[in-house]
Amino acid sequence: MKLRSSGLLASVFLCLSLAHSQEIKLPVDITYAGLVKRVKEIKPSVVSIEVLAGTGEFVSVGTGCVVHVQEANVIVTCRHVVELAKPQGLLAVGLNTQAGKMVVEAYVVRTDSALDLALLQPGEILQMSTSLDTPPPGQKGPVASLDTKHYGIGLSVFADDSAITEGSGVLMVGFPLGLGAEMVSDRPLSRLGMVAQGVYDRPMFLVDGEASHGFSGAPVFLCRSGALAGLVAAQALDKVESFDDSGKRAPSVRYSAGLVSCIPASAIKKFLEAR
Repeated sequence: MKLRSSGLLASVFLCLSLAHSQEIKLPVDITYAGLVKRVKEIKPSVVSIEVLAGTGEFVSVGTGCVVHVQEANVIVTCRHVVELAKPQGLLAVGLNTQAGKMVVEAYVVRTDSALDLALLQPGEILQMSTSLDTPPPGQKGPVASLDTKHYGIGLSVFADDSAITEGSGVLMVGFPLGLGAEMVSDRPLSRLGMVAQGVYDRPMFLVDGEASHGFSGAPVFLCRSGALAGLVAAQALDKVESFDDSGKRAPSVRYSAGLVSCIPASAIKKFLEAR
């Protein structure tokens, strides 16, 4: 038997599917009030990292996270953020204190090229906001100390790989394009995203979201629990090939694929505990 009316058949299938369908809702991990509170708690641990040339000229900017490990506060970020400071460059880290913004020199303690991680130790104070005493030009201040209660994120709040599940809401906090780092008080930007792929056969997970230059090293937190899920590593990019009128290949145009590659907290924890 032939069905001459495919439109009628399609309508029957549509009615059947609608009769048995259920409403699909986006995951709601946290209330609005809870999210606002969590952002306020997170931001003091997020720092800006400016890479300066040996002449003092600005090279690039990134983000870091202050972590409390082995009775000390250290800064963790991506290796590719700090490698541009070699060999004569300088890393200037912007810290928020209760009295205002403090800019300190940071030293690279250790890196891991495979994981793209770097461990930094804060050093002398380079500059302080107008609300604090500023060292005279050319003279460095005392060694900076990071208040444990105000800054460091403990390893106990590092999320396990099993907690980074597809569909979970995440909060990325950092300085995309350096925005927020140029103010008297560092004010990192917060962006919402969703886990697109969890941690499987390699130390990486993907977030459905956007991460501009300067967001590398930004901490990623799970909205539901507030645990640290990992650090932003890179924005996944795609490219479009183009040709001119003569058929000659023109420079390709790269664009965001809407996915952010992140280093999981489990890998960061192993990196920190090995120091």
